[in-house]
Amino acid sequence: MMKRNLSIFISSFLILIVLVGRYLADYAAFKNGVRLLLPVWIESVESNAFSSLARIRYYNFIPIEELVQEKGTIVVERFNNGQVAFAAKSVGQRLRPREVRLKYTITPSSLASSQFQGPNIHFASSELRFFNQKSLTLSDYYAVVYVNDDGEAFLAGITDHDGTQLIKGLAFSAFHIY
Repeated sequence: MMKRNLSIFISSFLILIVLVGRYLADYAAFKNGVRLLLPVWIESVESNAFSSLARIRYYNFIPIEELVQEKGTIVVERFNNGQVAFAAKSVGQRLRPREVRLKYTITPSSLASSQFQGPNIHFASSELRFFNQKSLTLSDYYAVVYVNDDGEAFLAGITDHDGTQLIKGLAFSAFHIY
């Protein structure tokens, strides 16, 4: 019985260490990353007593002829307001001053997202958990993502068309690190 309790405790502790490690890695990407605003559509919002969950779909701003692989890296130009435009396929070239690498993944489209034409592209997570603070309509917004030097993006919030922060991701809202 004692061994079993000890093994449960150790297993739980290891899981906690992994979760904290993932959070710290996301936090590092957030603190050291470049803030980008990527166009998204809110597909659904679900709420419970504690929080809400927004499911988003990223608009594809990459020319279709550039999407030859299921995973890849592109170069985007970042404007002063944080919004981006496709610049080039990333082939390891040196970046210009306003350019950032951004990794993407293409996933199969679902029937629920049949209103969109073209591939379903992900740059970061497509789900954002946040405190019940604002109601979002099923409409278009901008996802706030932070991108590290490798092009990996972390979803941290949602803004309106003017760049005004509407919601922050739950973990970052709880610790007020924006």
